[in-house]
Amino acid sequence: MLGTSVTSNGQVTVPKEVRDALGIRTGDKVYFVADQDRAIMVPIKGDIWSIRGALQKHAKKKPLDWKRVRKEIKEWRAVRQMRRTEGA
Repeated sequence: MLGTSVTSNGQVTVPKEVRDALGIRTGDKVYFVADQDRAIMVPIKGDIWSIRGALQKHAKKKPLDWKRVRKEIKEWRAVRQMRRTEGA
């Protein structure tokens, strides 16, 4: 397990070994999900807006709640990443 410190601005440095393992590069986006007593960092590959059109056609004429869609995608990815790391 690797550790890091939180700066006064609330920033953390992701250790190189973790960045390499997850394929995180400078400028990539990551999201943090609070899970009881721990935080799960999830790298986000691609842009959420790139799937907007694909989702919209399934909305059956109802407008999509994009905040909810983004939240659910983040949570789904966090759970998926957590399951991958637990199985390793």
